[in-house]
Amino acid sequence: MQEVKSVLDFGGGAIFERINRELKEVIDNIRSTDTDDKSRTLTIKMSIKPLNNRTQLAIQTTVNKSLRPTQPVDTQVFMQEVAGRIQAFENDGLMDGQKNIFGEIHQTKYIELGDKPQEVNVNE
Repeated sequence: MQEVKSVLDFGGGAIFERINRELKEVIDNIRSTDTDDKSRTLTIKMSIKPLNNRTQLAIQTTVNKSLRPTQPVDTQVFMQEVAGRIQAFENDGLMDGQKNIFGEIHQTKYIELGDKPQEVNVNE
């Protein structure tokens, strides 16, 4: 027999492994600059059920974390309609052809939204 210091040592060490794994995710979430600086939680829940005329116990341990969501990413878009399709352009404040500090030349990003207009056959 081996005496241990805590019931958390039961389960072949799996309880401690889960606590450490979930704690690492909490710490990673805290260290992320994409999240705010509010509190996170790590909850260790033990459900203890009596068995065999109360001479044994079934212990179920769950470890849950509550993380903070990532901060929203803001951008502005201006739109125009061309030939029945909507074009959405990112308005990032830079002019096309402008170089950034890395020497890359800026180009405005855009997407086209909606279906292409159906061509009408005038011969029908």
